Amino acid sequence: MKWHYCLAWFGIRNVFGFFKMGKSSGLENIPTHGGVIIASNHISYFDPPILGSYIPREVHYLAKWELFKIKIFGSFLRSVNAIPIKRTVIDRQALMESLEILKLGKALLVFPEGTRNLRARLLPPKLGVGKLALEAGVPIVPAHIANSQKPTRAFLSGKPIEVKFGPPIPKSWLEQVPKDKEGYKSVVAEIMQRIKKLES
Repeated sequence: MKWHYCLAWFGIRNVFGFFKMGKSSGLENIPTHGGVIIASNHISYFDPPILGSYIPREVHYLAKWELFKIKIFGSFLRSVNAIPIKRTVIDRQALMESLEILKLGKALLVFPEGTRNLRARLLPPKLGVGKLALEAGVPIVPAHIANSQKPTRAFLSGKPIEVKFGPPIPKSWLEQVPKDKEGYKSVVAEIMQRIKKLES
């Protein structure tokens, strides 16, 4: 791990552990090596660092490009493996960078809904995640996070942040899906169905 990433990872883990602010399950579903996509719902700005702190390996993640406008903050995000992505268009640069990360055998955290969603129902997913998964040919681990909107409330209310990781969608399943628009739809539909199963 990069030292800044490692420092942030240990810092968040230790704070959450000491104050009993969070709990996780299904960590055994995350491959210890090789390219993998971890696909989660998205309810808070805090989701990337929280999820990253529970994933037992270094992870890269996509973040909206607007966050990189402030030079110092953008440099920090890059230092902890953030990849800028434009959400209003098909950002080929972000997809190419993400694909390269996966082909190098690294982990990538994505939010298929494409934005934060404060509603009880999941938003329709973006097809880019399906395209990325089929091009990379790596397993996809569904994830679900709850109660992360205000981390301090997890300590004060006794209602901890919950992070769950489900069984991966295997490469063998993806290999049967065509690499076209209908295939992308099939992949993201499967991802969202598996994320929904983790809600309970």
